[in-house]
Amino acid sequence: MAFPLYGDEYAMERRLFGMLRGAGVDCLNSNDVGKSGEDDEAQLRYASGEGRAIVTFDRVDFQRLHAEWATTGREHAGIIIVSSARIPTSGGSQS
Repeated sequence: MAFPLYGDEYAMERRLFGMLRGAGVDCLNSNDVGKSGEDDEAQLRYASGEGRAIVTFDRVDFQRLHAEWATTGREHAGIIIVSSARIPTSGGSQS
């Protein structure tokens, strides 16, 4: 099941959104909606107001924001933190 996504400035700089759009996923980024340059809190507020999960590579700031929002009872549509770490696609067996 697909759900709408919103990419912050970190995500829009990557090929990720081009691939998602090519696959037919409903996704916008901060540049699409005139929000480039706004701080992380503003990005999360926008995404939440639109019912979109935010996609980011900015783990530290968004983990902090999630904790702040949870502490104050605020809800968001989700935060997807993407790692740039490479996962091997093949390899030897593990014991």
